[in-house]
Formats: sequence, structure tokens, C-alpha cells
Amino acid sequence: MSVQAQAAVISGIAAFVGVLVGEIFLRQRTRQARKQSIESTFEKYAQPIAASCSDLFWRLREVFGQQRADTYLKGHEHRTKYEHYKALSTLYRLAGVIAWIRALRRELVYIPGSDFSKVKALDSALQAFSSALADGGHVEVRRVKSLMRALDIDKQFPDDRIARSGSVLHRQVDQYLQEREAASVEHLMPGQQKELTRTLSDGLVESLGCDQVTHEKIEQNIDRAVVSLTVREAYVYRDWQSAIGDLMLREARAGQRQFEALGFREFESICRQGQEEEKIWLRRLNAVIDDLDVSGDQEKDARITQLREVYVAAAKIISAIDQSEAMKSRISDATRAAAWEVAFGRANR
Repeated sequence: MSVQAQAAVISGIAAFVGVLVGEIFLRQRTRQARKQSIESTFEKYAQPIAASCSDLFWRLREVFGQQRADTYLKGHEHRTKYEHYKALSTLYRLAGVIAWIRALRRELVYIPGSDFSKVKALDSALQAFSSALADGGHVEVRRVKSLMRALDIDKQFPDDRIARSGSVLHRQVDQYLQEREAASVEHLMPGQQKELTRTLSDGLVESLGCDQVTHEKIEQNIDRAVVSLTVREAYVYRDWQSAIGDLMLREARAGQRQFEALGFREFESICRQGQEEEKIWLRRLNAVIDDLDVSGDQEKDARITQLREVYVAAAKIISAIDQSEAMKSRISDATRAAAWEVAFGRANR
């Protein structure tokens, strides 16, 4: 090969290596910029999320703490201005946390990639909060086990099979109630309750692989079966949470954050005289705490466990922010200690 050809080959290789190194450097710089952008977005919203979670945490501590000051949640109507304020304020604090989480998620949408390594603890805590409001798998499992006891099905089954049966049973109940335009199983006529119980027992036989339940056994245990199916629920699904968050947000007028949450005055104005399409979202959230007695039977009211999980999730969000040097906010010593106790227990403190 001539000297000129060798020089051309070497020049070509050098150019290729230069382009390759440049591309690798550019991608590394892009990934680093993306990572820093994600982290800075979490940092921007750490303070308002911590503040809103602290407000909600202390309110729910009144509900689940030793004092159990939850009378303002009981009943649909509140007899005093104070009870009305406390109930409305609790709804506002729930909506406020949802709003700030939604604001964070909306800003993150504009950042490509999803490297949450340095904010993993907070991101997991935020996910747990949303899940506490939206997920009811534990209730479905409890319903299956309760119905099995009511029908004297005493065979043991794997947890995953019971969970799948719970999803099937939940769908069957919802479909049956919708077709009969009934709000709950207890509102059905006796003949309809019996028909539904037979349908569900057949479903359990198919999904669990248990022995067929005789009609005589259903007749004998129909009242117990109806009780096992009468569970009050109020799940706030994730897309509903997004809609509630959007309702509670406004474009920020100043500062680094793109969004800000409504104040209590604006929130109360929506509740009093807002449009129906706005109120419907708040009613869906209010269903979680409306006429709630946390000292009641958890088997009959799934919202007790649901709200307790929200309480724990709020504590974990506070702890995650407090433990992060980059996102450390002005969390009081009292809040820090109480949140850690609820999130992880005294022994881990």
C-alpha cells in the first residue's frame, strides 16, 4: 500500500475514532444533564411536598393517635362550624398532597429518561402514597376469605390464587350491582342476594378449584355471605388522583417551580360554588373520609385501612425528604420524630 493510501486509512480511522469519542462524550453529558435535571426537579418540590405531608400527617395523627379525635369525620352532616371546618380541612390537606405530587410528575414528564437513583427513597414513598389511595388488593383477598368462611370452605389455598379469585369476585359483584342499579349488596332484594351468592360460589369453585358449594349450604349461610360482601370502599384511582391534582394546581407566577397549589380560600370556594365538573372530583376524594369511624369494623369498612396506609405513606415521605441532604427541608424535630415512629417504628429509630 502506498504511503498516501496508508495516510488516508489512518486519517479515516482517526476521524472515525474522533466522532465515536465525541458521540460517547455527548451521550454521557446528556445523561448527566438529564439526571441532574430530574434531581433538581425533585429538590424544587421537596419543600412544598414536605410541608403538605406534615400538615396531613398531624391531622391523621389526631385520627389514629391515642387521643382519637376523629368525631368530625363521623356522619354526613356536621353540626358545628368547627366540625365542618375540620372535615373540610382534612379533605383540603389530602388534596394538597395529591396536588404537589401531581405538580412534580407533570414537570418530570418534560425530562426524557427515568434515572431516579438518588431520589429513589422519595419516589418510592410518593408511589406508596398514590397506591394507598388507589389499590384494594388486600380488600379483595379479605373478601374472598370472608366469603369462604361464610360458605364453610375451609381448604387452604396459595395467596396468589386467592388474590386472583379476589379480582374475579370484585368484578362479578360490581357487574351484578351495576346491572341491578344497586349501590351495594345489602340494597339488593333477598332473591337477588341469593342469586349473586350462587354466582360467586360458582366463581370460587372455578378460580380456586374447591368443591362445589351446594344450594342448601348457600340457603343456610346467605346472611353471613351477604355480610362478607358488604364492604364499604372508596378507592381514588391513579387517573382520578391526576385529575384532582390538576384541579388543585395553578401556573406559578414566580419562582423556580412551574406550578403552585390552591390556597384554602380558593379550595373552599370550589367546594361551595364551583362548577359541577370540579366538585365531582372532590366528592370522589371526600368519599374516603365521609362518615368514617376509624374505630369501626375494618372488615366492613375498607377505608379505615386505606386511610391508615395514607397516614404511614405521608410519614415515609417526610422521612425520605428529611434523610436526603440534597432535599433537606425545614422539618421540625417533633414532626421528624413522630413521622419516623409511624413510618418505621420506635425500634428502628
